[in-house]
Amino acid sequence: MMATPTLAQAIPSGSFLTRFCAENPQDEFCTQIAKTKKSKANTKSNKAPAQVSGRYQMIRSGRVRSSPNTNSNANIIGTLKAGQKFTILRRLNNDGRDWLELKLADGRTAYIAASLAQNF
Repeated sequence: MMATPTLAQAIPSGSFLTRFCAENPQDEFCTQIAKTKKSKANTKSNKAPAQVSGRYQMIRSGRVRSSPNTNSNANIIGTLKAGQKFTILRRLNNDGRDWLELKLADGRTAYIAASLAQNF
């Protein structure tokens, strides 16, 4: 079952309501939306990334990325196959996803989705 988004999440950037609230920040409706958005932002920023390192193994093949996000395929720099083992530097959360940070043989820092690997 999918969670219902809050009103603040449901209003797209650049919409009529976004413009209305920008022009009428004291409006009761807009004030409530601003409080909801601020509360959500504070909740996210208070999360400290887990500082975990260790040996991991891929449980299925997955993409290796130059940055911890899936906003674009431009950051895909390779793949790891199921069964491949590696050492992570740390575990972090970005955009609501858990990522594992690792160092490639050529010295570059790379990231894989934490759901693709398990600690062993």
